[in-house]
Amino acid sequence: MRTLLFLVLVVLVGEAALSVIPEEMNTIIDSKSLDYVGRFGNKRYYRENTGCTTYGEAIRRCRNQGMDLVTIETEAEMSYLQSVITTYYWTSGKMMENFMWVTGVPVYFPVLNEHPVCLRLHRNGPLYAVDCASTSPYEPLCQI
Repeated sequence: MRTLLFLVLVVLVGEAALSVIPEEMNTIIDSKSLDYVGRFGNKRYYRENTGCTTYGEAIRRCRNQGMDLVTIETEAEMSYLQSVITTYYWTSGKMMENFMWVTGVPVYFPVLNEHPVCLRLHRNGPLYAVDCASTSPYEPLCQI
């Protein structure tokens, strides 16, 4: 009887503990290297806090966490992100023939062209086209 009671208690406590873990945390591998930035609609944003990096490395870091670099789909989402970020971040926007998000959706926002290839997001101002090999001061902004 004690064994059965113990097993029931373990199962109940285990289920309660699992119910408080956010669903997206099941896909995030190393939450210590992430800072929660905010939520817009059904998207959650995380700042990958291990330092500035290149575009390719930013993609890898987000994907290693089960996420992608941020894709901005509306002006409202752009305004929201600019209200919660504090520095420069890589986005998933990359120039192919025209600027497109990695999802294949065209970028419909004004872009200032510094060195065309990838898109950077900043709190104040438009998206900027920058050299994807640049490492400073761009950090990955991941979304799930």
